[in-house]
Amino acid sequence: MSLGGGMGRRAGGGVVRVVLSSGVTLAIRPTTFGRDWLAAEILDAPAAPAGTAAPGVPAGGAAQCLVPIAAIAGVILEPAEVHASLAAPVDPESGVVDRIGFAFVLRDLARRRKFVEVHTPGGLLSGTIDRVGRDHIDLAMHERGVPRRSSEVRQYRIVPLAAIQLLCLR
Repeated sequence: MSLGGGMGRRAGGGVVRVVLSSGVTLAIRPTTFGRDWLAAEILDAPAAPAGTAAPGVPAGGAAQCLVPIAAIAGVILEPAEVHASLAAPVDPESGVVDRIGFAFVLRDLARRRKFVEVHTPGGLLSGTIDRVGRDHIDLAMHERGVPRRSSEVRQYRIVPLAAIQLLCLR
């Protein structure tokens, strides 16, 4: 997977429905796990709680995303999945990849100058991550499909890592 440069422990490939702390429900296929994040493919447009708008994730598109574990409010299981989740084997060998944190992966995206969509409680922000601090990112906001150049940047945003609910790449 291209999100974190192949970092992290690989997932089994099953579909999981997660509820974010914003109330948005996503059907995802986890691909990589890190210390405090997971990478996944979004399999369908998210369902938003009543009276709110869902984030701008394309319907039917398999967008790649990063989800901070702290942004997950719950996981939805079908009755048959409960038993399987209890019987899942635990990998006794944890390596360096399991200790890779969310900020490390964001720094990789910043180095590679990837266009990202950052979903926060305050709305959808899009652009290129310029810098990643211990507890925030500096986001140069510009239009999709436009290279990150000073002349194209509309504004800069400092976004606390704790405010990131979902980060999508296309």
